[in-house]
Amino acid sequence: MNLFRIRSTRRHCFTAAAAATVLGALAPAAIGASPASAAPASAARASAAAATCSGTCVQYNGGAQGVITQSPKVYLVFYGSQWGGQGGSAQSNAQGFFSGLGKGSERWSRILTQYCNAVATGTVTCPSSAVHIPYPSSTVYAGTWFDSSVAAPPQPGNDLITEAHKAASHFGVTNLARSMFIIFSPPGTSAGGGFAWHTTTSDGYNVINAPINENNTIVLSHEYAETMTDVNAGWTTPDHTAEIGDLCGPDGNLNLTTGSFPVTSLWSNAAHACVVSG
Repeated sequence: MNLFRIRSTRRHCFTAAAAATVLGALAPAAIGASPASAAPASAARASAAAATCSGTCVQYNGGAQGVITQSPKVYLVFYGSQWGGQGGSAQSNAQGFFSGLGKGSERWSRILTQYCNAVATGTVTCPSSAVHIPYPSSTVYAGTWFDSSVAAPPQPGNDLITEAHKAASHFGVTNLARSMFIIFSPPGTSAGGGFAWHTTTSDGYNVINAPINENNTIVLSHEYAETMTDVNAGWTTPDHTAEIGDLCGPDGNLNLTTGSFPVTSLWSNAAHACVVSG
């Protein structure tokens, strides 16, 4: 059983206590907290800088691997025989959205590139010498799998993480550091409390829960961006209660080469605002 932390939910009312109830013994920590198995490599570096936020901002929280530093790959997993091999608009929209990221000079992905990895705790503006989140250099969408081997239970919980492991095996994933597994649960279920969230397990699986009615591209863009920027003690508000999507909200459609998709705006320290273009 993997210890993991739910970092973000689209609705702030889904608390850590509620998550612990939903996911049994796997009790999540607060947003931005680091488990003992993934402590920062240098405590000295963490104390080298004080938080310099003035008003609304996000800061780095000292993780040795706080963000995704490689061109990302997203795997869509439709969990349960109830899907019948057809994901409908959830499937087509997710495939279109992730297939279009990083193409045609779209600028939503540029917002993420201001954030970086392994800098001092409290950093608000990344130095040019730091390792930044990259703009996608290849297609983000990496594949879709319908796992019809079992029926999804009425309230999927711990098994969502099991599905991510199964998906990695199905796709032959060898680089977890750049990979995300979005688990779509079928109609008639209430997965992970019925709210979208993202988490990273202690063995390195980046998992996004996409329950029914929480699987549109507004929600998926929110959780994707927050996975990119907060893998383990990455970028959150100084009080660790919000990430770059939580501070913002739906903001129209993003026009990609693959279509037009509703997205969330993202917090930009550089612009000191919620933006849809970087």
